[in-house]
Amino acid sequence: ACRMYATLSMQLWFVMRTYGAEGLREHIRKSVNLARRFEQYVNESDLFDMVFPRDLALVCFRLRGSNDQNRALLDAVNNTGKTYITHTVLDGSYVLRVAVGSVMTEEENVDHLWKLLVEHARQLGPLSS
Repeated sequence: ACRMYATLSMQLWFVMRTYGAEGLREHIRKSVNLARRFEQYVNESDLFDMVFPRDLALVCFRLRGSNDQNRALLDAVNNTGKTYITHTVLDGSYVLRVAVGSVMTEEENVDHLWKLLVEHARQLGPLSS
């Protein structure tokens, strides 16, 4: 346990040394705003639903379809090699997760991810429950 905390404290030290407190705050603000942008896309969509409210820079949502369709969508998007999303299973539902956290992520990356999701969701055919 002590070794883990030492590793975590070193990681935090490197981040603080590289970005400073204000730089870290700005990075967190930017990530939250980009996640908020993605959340808005989901809320305005007739293909997707939010599973629960965005938590900082984490958006949990699902395609309005079966677990198999959500799994297929995740695989299709990840197999493009252009982006990577994760999943979890919550109360038996396959839930897609987008976590914004890279310093390289910009609005156009979020927009591109959204376009990929919609494009591949439509290729899945009729949505089933």
